[in-house]
Amino acid sequence: MTLADLTRGNRILLFTRSHRAGNSAGHGARAIGYLETYGATFLAVDVDPDRDLRADVESNSGWRTYPQLFVDGEFIGGSFIIPEFLRSGELHRILTRDDMHRGPWPHADHGPFPQASGEHRGPIWALCFSRDVLISASADHTIQLRDRTSATLLRTLHGHSGWVNCLAAAPGHDLIASGSSDTTVRVWDTNGCVLHVLQGHRRWVNSVLLTPDGAYVISGSADGTIRVWRSDTGTPHLTINTGLSPIWSLVLVDDLSQIAAAHADGTVSIWSMSTAANVLRFRAHGSTITSMAHIRRPDSSALMTASYDAHMIEWTDAGHHVRSFTEHRERIWGIASSPDGAVIASIGADRRAIVRRSDEGEVREFLFSSSPTSCALAADGRVLAVGLHTGSILWLPVR
Repeated sequence: MTLADLTRGNRILLFTRSHRAGNSAGHGARAIGYLETYGATFLAVDVDPDRDLRADVESNSGWRTYPQLFVDGEFIGGSFIIPEFLRSGELHRILTRDDMHRGPWPHADHGPFPQASGEHRGPIWALCFSRDVLISASADHTIQLRDRTSATLLRTLHGHSGWVNCLAAAPGHDLIASGSSDTTVRVWDTNGCVLHVLQGHRRWVNSVLLTPDGAYVISGSADGTIRVWRSDTGTPHLTINTGLSPIWSLVLVDDLSQIAAAHADGTVSIWSMSTAANVLRFRAHGSTITSMAHIRRPDSSALMTASYDAHMIEWTDAGHHVRSFTEHRERIWGIASSPDGAVIASIGADRRAIVRRSDEGEVREFLFSSSPTSCALAADGRVLAVGLHTGSILWLPVR
């Protein structure tokens, strides 16, 4: 029996492990309870008796812990994700996907698109540009550097022992920072040498930043803390215990003097870089904020947040609502912006990338055969790189 065999007769599959896997059994029972309370029709499968099935499931998800939830063959997540996935209404949106997907996509651009060679062996969770290099991070525990023009693989970085969830670069200083499910942050030079391994987080690291001057590394974790480190020595500079739910995304705001954090409960919190004081807190969404960007226009600045609720929302730095974007039909995985905000892109579980050009009022859509999992805009706003669940990377011309 394979994952594909089971998917043909069951839209919702929950893979668990028996009592031999320790805490997995308890997590699996809770996940079953969540699905039953929701009223979902699903099949729960214990993978322990079938080693081939277990290997197949883990190969598709890139995850070795259980439970694992799949819907229509797509890996959704584990015990932490499942309750939020149900509460946000995302399961309902997927189960009614057939009705949504009838007919042509409006304004859709169908490939083929330029594609990178030497693909990752798992979903690509993060992308960023550094000068003429595209950097990608994957569930296969690696980071890859590619030439922006030719997509040629330049080098692969090894070191993390878990998913590499996030990336940041300081192009003028040839630095890269990465965060992982192994709870560490690593600082690299662009030749692939590890400069520092930063430890202190107790759960997954979901977001990292490098200040533009390359002086500091900032990390946000599922443990609810923000940590600031000196990039030259790797020593801790500041720790902020937000006391809030897991952090999914970080951005720098207010002339880089403050850190904005997006949380799993839909809250945005803003903190002083110098005093660690809480400056602002507001509820941005009714469910998990998956991604955030900060836009600096000539006359103003703004925060963009995206969520499991399929909405992308623009806010002032003071937390006032400006406008909402509702084109996506399912959860939004990532957003990216050009530095001046003239181009804003979003990618979602509805297998679309939506690119908005504010200078021309143009909205352009791209449709994919596999779920996009990450995106990044080049500094000139001309190229959007999209990472897919399959491990592929696509280059999309947007200007």
